[in-house]
Amino acid sequence: MTQATNNLSWEMHRIESRTPPVLCLWDGAVRKYIEEPFNPEAEAVEALASRFPEMAVLVTVPCSTGTFESLIQQAPGLKKILVVDQDKARLEAWAETLQEFDFDNVEILHLPEDKADAVRLLRERIGEFTVELFLGQSAVYVPARFKRLAPETAELLEKEVLELQRDACTAAAFKTTRSWHMTLNQLLNLKRPAAKLFPKYPADKRPAAVIVGAGPSLDHNIHVLKRYSDRALIIATDASLNSLFEDDIVPDYAASLEDVHLGWRFFTKNIARMGNVPLVAPLQAGHVLTRNYPGPIIFVANNDTPQWIRPFCAGLPHMDFGQCVGHFVFHVAEHLRPSEIIMVGFDLSFKEGHFHPKAMPVPYFKDQPESFRFVEVDGIDGGKVKTDLSMRMYLKYFEEKIARISCPVIDATEGGALIRGTQIKSLEEAICGKEPFCRMQPSQNDAFAFPEKKLCLRNLESELKKISLDLQGALGELADMKPGNARNPLSSFPLKSDAFNLLSSCCSILLMSKFSSEAASYEAARFSRFHDSLKALLCEMNEVSDFLNMCFGLMESGKQKPRNGVLRIAGSDAEASILAIFGERFPALAASSALPDIWAAATRHGVAALAFCNGSVTPDAWTAPCLSCIDVKTEFSPRPYERSFWLPGYQVACRDSALLNSWREFVPPDIPCGLLEEVASICQN
Repeated sequence: MTQATNNLSWEMHRIESRTPPVLCLWDGAVRKYIEEPFNPEAEAVEALASRFPEMAVLVTVPCSTGTFESLIQQAPGLKKILVVDQDKARLEAWAETLQEFDFDNVEILHLPEDKADAVRLLRERIGEFTVELFLGQSAVYVPARFKRLAPETAELLEKEVLELQRDACTAAAFKTTRSWHMTLNQLLNLKRPAAKLFPKYPADKRPAAVIVGAGPSLDHNIHVLKRYSDRALIIATDASLNSLFEDDIVPDYAASLEDVHLGWRFFTKNIARMGNVPLVAPLQAGHVLTRNYPGPIIFVANNDTPQWIRPFCAGLPHMDFGQCVGHFVFHVAEHLRPSEIIMVGFDLSFKEGHFHPKAMPVPYFKDQPESFRFVEVDGIDGGKVKTDLSMRMYLKYFEEKIARISCPVIDATEGGALIRGTQIKSLEEAICGKEPFCRMQPSQNDAFAFPEKKLCLRNLESELKKISLDLQGALGELADMKPGNARNPLSSFPLKSDAFNLLSSCCSILLMSKFSSEAASYEAARFSRFHDSLKALLCEMNEVSDFLNMCFGLMESGKQKPRNGVLRIAGSDAEASILAIFGERFPALAASSALPDIWAAATRHGVAALAFCNGSVTPDAWTAPCLSCIDVKTEFSPRPYERSFWLPGYQVACRDSALLNSWREFVPPDIPCGLLEEVASICQN
């Protein structure tokens, strides 16, 4: 078949009778092939050889049937070939060859010429291969000749597929390492008796909203914000709070997106001054912050909340969260429907060697400069500014959202990267002409404290316990499973229930994806792989169910007896000997103990504190059950994660005065430090 355009035509052509037809561009005199015409499969085999063992999805351009046949032979697990192109004539000329091709799972996707629309459609289609993306089983192939003939399509295809694969792997890693912690936060935050709602300003009295980021330019114009702080709503990122309070600026809202404990340090210094400042946070926000925050809290939700928690989110304000707390405050401002949004402290780049304002208590760049990958972007002054890859990604997100927002957005940072779509002004120019306004206070969110909430949580816990028993049964059946009687025991579980969704949301998405892939293509010859992946997943689910059952136990408040005593957690005999000073009333646990085991022992013995050596226990071990913590330091060797321990209830104990002085100089003033003997004596009394 030939498709002609402007004296040029795309056609399938065999250069010899023994070779497969290859797509080429024909001008009446010369043919330009999109693959090497004599041996088109050779390039593909060489390019994809390392991917053959696991490759399940291939995204490519209109290649020859010879190429596809060779790839199918080399990659036995290949389930789908997605043939993509923006040139309709080229795609139609090639499509005729499918009649000669004995492979059902070839799909054609014609992309529109508009790049944005093409990217959206491509991402939507490839994004449907969730399991394959999470397992790294997708691949993209574009022949070198095609790249020369259609460079823009080739670049779009390779870039977007690789980015999707990278994003999926990042998401899988994030869910595997953080989802359990976010679920812990959600459950503990759900037991709060009350939450607030945003006020609604009349359409003719909507104030401007100033959103405050933690870029280095904030140090240079924060005095202007102080002068006009009564002219606009001030919505502060957690990282900017110290800078604001140092200039006696009390924000109207403080926002935090952190689910990890490190975010507490943004609040510590000024926590006593925040009793009237509403905290805006998602339900997965760190439980240490929400438990110790003295002011009202406005919990919010987005459309990506897991199924199990949606009934509890029905009464929460819904909004996008974005990729960072800077995006979050932008969406908070958008939700309030202000007359305009004024951005301050959003450099999204370096300034004079700094990435943050001087008062920021957790300077990420200073702590881990090796983790930053530097690039250049356009600056607001017309030149280039240096930033890192994550900030460039945040910049693109801002530009996409600003292009769609209904109110004006002003960049009053006075430095940094150019944020396209904003009006660039000085902060003085942006705010000085506005009039003071009457601030409205948040209202009670009655829907968050709905009467049936406790009953819903009890039912969820009861359903989870039933699943836990079924998991034990499924693990017991594994020993007798053979190729002839192999079955998927999970098929009899309540897979669509909220309880199973809660369980699976905390499990490793890689293990779930791997078993899903094995179960979908099961045959007796692959029994060993099926059995091993099933066993790994059931063991994971069993551990997660123990964790979740303990989380529900931690939600029970006001039922515990007065606590006393110390639970020791030792990583070696030497550490056990050191910790014996706290008494041996309770058996010591190993430092490798799982969280549920630590919580269970702490609850069973009714202890008031945990004691361990040199930061060997995760903070959730003592923060979730509201215990104190004694970190016995045997040497001065601060870890990179040391700041994550500086939480309420944490204290340092040292064996001698010299070591104590070193740690006192290192930790902030709010962290108690003492000699080990004195600390142990107080605990025993």
